[in-house]
Formats: sequence, structure tokens, C-alpha cells
Amino acid sequence: MLIVKKFGGTSVANKERIFNVANRCIEEYRKGNDVVVVLSAMGKYTDELITIHYGACPPVLPQTACHAGSTERTGSKRRKALL
Repeated sequence: MLIVKKFGGTSVANKERIFNVANRCIEEYRKGNDVVVVLSAMGKYTDELITIHYGACPPVLPQTACHAGSTERTGSKRRKALL
């Protein structure tokens, strides 16, 4: 079975919570499931990420892949630093 788990906000806000998320995903995998994990911004960083991505792309552009990409990369760097 394919299991999709989405986490964000306070559920990935610090090292202990990230380990909890990882353990929950590992538990599903050990049950024989395929697991897809979707992570969004860590606790209280959404506004900061929005500010960063508007700074990375000219304001004359509509919200495009440029915005989504810069936001995704910044969020990933924060998560990877803790993982």
C-alpha cells in the first residue's frame, strides 16, 4: 500500500519532533508500506519563507515556479540541516 504523510509547522519545529516524524514514517515502512513524506515549513517559518521568495524573484512576476522553487529550496535547507 502507498502511504502519503504530510508534516509541517510544529510537527517539524525542532530535532525531537523531526525524529518523531521519522519514526512514524519508519513504522509504516516496516509494516510493508511504500511511504511518501511531504514536509512543509518548519514551525513559524512560513512568513519568513514567503519574504525570502519575494526577495528572490522580481515583484513584477506573478507567483510562478520561480517563487515555489526558491521557497522549496530554502525550506529544504533548513530541514536538511536538522536531519
